[in-house]
Amino acid sequence: MATKTTKVGRYDIIGAGPAGLTAAYLLSKRGKRVVVWERDKQVGGISKTVRYKSYRFDVGGHRFFAKMEKITRLWDEVLGKQFLTVRRSSRIFYKGKFFNYPLEPRDALANLGLLEAAAALASYLKSRIRPIGKEKSLADIYRNGFGNFLYLKFFRDYSRRLWGIDPEQMSPDWGRQRVGKLSLLGAVKDAFFPSTGKIKSLVKSFRYPKYGPGQMWETMAKRIEKSGGEIKLNSPVGKVVHRKGWITAVEIGGKRRSVDMLISTMALRDLILSLSPVPPKKVVAAAEGLKYRDFILAALVVKRKKVFPDQWIYIQDPGFTTLRVQNAGNWSPYLVGGGNKSVLGMEFTALEGDRLWRRSDSELFRLAADEAERLGFVRRGEVVDGRVVRQLKAYPVYDLGYQRRLETVRQYLDGFKNLVTIGRNGMHKYNNMDHSMLTAIQAVENLFGANHDIWQVNVNADYHEEKKG
Repeated sequence: MATKTTKVGRYDIIGAGPAGLTAAYLLSKRGKRVVVWERDKQVGGISKTVRYKSYRFDVGGHRFFAKMEKITRLWDEVLGKQFLTVRRSSRIFYKGKFFNYPLEPRDALANLGLLEAAAALASYLKSRIRPIGKEKSLADIYRNGFGNFLYLKFFRDYSRRLWGIDPEQMSPDWGRQRVGKLSLLGAVKDAFFPSTGKIKSLVKSFRYPKYGPGQMWETMAKRIEKSGGEIKLNSPVGKVVHRKGWITAVEIGGKRRSVDMLISTMALRDLILSLSPVPPKKVVAAAEGLKYRDFILAALVVKRKKVFPDQWIYIQDPGFTTLRVQNAGNWSPYLVGGGNKSVLGMEFTALEGDRLWRRSDSELFRLAADEAERLGFVRRGEVVDGRVVRQLKAYPVYDLGYQRRLETVRQYLDGFKNLVTIGRNGMHKYNNMDHSMLTAIQAVENLFGANHDIWQVNVNADYHEEKKG
């Protein structure tokens, strides 16, 4: 844990994503000197907005909603009236049919059919009568919450495609917070087995920057630089040098630069492996055991103004590689540059070096275009242009045993007096954008006398998007 001090000449920050830029912005507002080192050619991390010709598209779909007032105040401070209010619209594609999300009972019955609905009900009731006592895996979470029938039918294959491993091999941690967001199961449960008392529903609308989420981080970066801060793009950190419990330097492009205070958002595995001298073997082994899922986006320019009315559609059908499809113009009309075209973001997950990742951009483009046609979103010849974007370490993986490995890494890094790690990959936590920003806010406050436990951010088991109504 970094020392609480105001006697720091310069704050070096690794990573210009939401957490890193938020920390830099708040420090610059305090009149502190900051330097941000970013390996990419643009700011924003996985929340960046990619520009291609006259088009803009989001890498994954990033909505701006938060339950924390200090986050919304910060968003307003940076972008103000540049936000649009967007009515949420999303569906799920399964076996050639579209399900409303959240499901309506009549819609679900019409699509699933009475026999399958009866089987789902019987399985669910069985899980209520004889639940799994101690949930040891993500699969146990699904079985207890929805019954084995719905787990096997809707979520097992989707989870395998998303994470690259079976739900039996994943920790229950992720499921306790996130299953409602990604699957048909939560919606099916709400439709057929509504809870008593006040019914929980998903957030109905959200705010979104006029020119995509990158507009937030690009504006914030400009304000940091206007305050005297530096943001160094195309500057991956090669080594982090330490001595006697202090980080003494970072190495960028073979050149060393001394460090007073280091705030890191880089993946914990990479941080441990970059340390010089090398940490103890058990720490290195623990870091090497931390897993990540990489992300591929194939943005298709479609010669049609209206493709489907949703912002995004989950592809629950096992016959497809695509996991989700974004429709950029339905997030903001300013993303598609006017005219009579649309941009569909076909999303895939992979592991760096696996067969999907090794495909060329042209092969991935053809795969995306073919699946868009098979899904019925486009007709042959309507895809006229596009671009493939790859994002390393988009998702930290909660496999079995990750907590033990993470704790070993944490204990070692806590020994450094001038180091703090924040953000999604900097803490190996599946944080949303606002959670990552909150870790930065609390970390900066800690440096000036507060005593927040930033590891408690995003540990509430209540689903992040739910609200009571």
